[in-house]
Amino acid sequence: MGSGICGAALVRAANAMLTALGGDQVSLLLPAMATASDAAGQLGLVDPGVQNVIIAPVVATNLPTGNLGPTRRIEFTLPASAVDVQLPTLGMGSAEALFNAVLGLVYDGDLLHIEAVVTENFACLLYTSFNAGEWTFPDYPLRGVYARNEVYESVRGWESFEPWLSRIEKMEEDVVWSLAGEIPPEWYGGEWDELEKLVRTLITRRGMVRELIEAFRVSPRRPFPGWREQA
Repeated sequence: MGSGICGAALVRAANAMLTALGGDQVSLLLPAMATASDAAGQLGLVDPGVQNVIIAPVVATNLPTGNLGPTRRIEFTLPASAVDVQLPTLGMGSAEALFNAVLGLVYDGDLLHIEAVVTENFACLLYTSFNAGEWTFPDYPLRGVYARNEVYESVRGWESFEPWLSRIEKMEEDVVWSLAGEIPPEWYGGEWDELEKLVRTLITRRGMVRELIEAFRVSPRRPFPGWREQA
C-alpha cells in the first residue's frame, strides 16, 4: 500500500480508534487568560480564576497504586489532533507549553495531579498495530508492547485476557469482512485490493494472538510477575 493512509484520514482513524477504546473526555485546568482590569488585578492581588479545556476522545487506563502513594493513578492517551486544535485559542505554540501551564486534570469528578507527559513521535494506535506505513506484521515479542510493566501487574493468567482473546480467535470471517466494508475508501486511498490483502492477513493471524502473548510472557522482559500456571 505504499506509504499507507496518512494526513487527515489517519487523524480520523486515530480518533476513531480512541473513541472505540473508551471515548472518555478530560478537562485540563489552566489559569484564566483574562486578567482583571482594575489596579488590584494588575498588581496580581485578584485571583484570575481558571479555565477548563476539554480534550476528547481519551482512553483512561487505571494503574496500580502503592500503600504509601496516591489512592488513584490513571494514564490517559490523548489524540494529538485534539490538543493541537486548542493551541491557537490558548495562544500556545506547542503541546509541551500547554501541559507546562496545566494546573491539574479533572476526570470522573476527581481533580488529578499530572505526574508526567510523554509525547510519542506519532500518536496513533494504527501506526503501532500495522508497523507504521508498511502495513506488515514483524513478530518480535517486545514490539508494540507497553513500555512500563506496571500496567501488566494485574495479569494472573490466560483468564486475564478473556473474553477478548477467545472472541478474537473465534471471530467469524464474515464479521471481519463486514467491518472492513465499513471503512471509508479515503482511509485506504481507494486501494481495495491492498485492504483486502490486509484483511486476509488479519483473518489468518487470529489464531496467532495467544502464541504472541506467550512469547511476550516468557521474554527476558518478564512482564507478568503475577502469572499463575494452571494445574
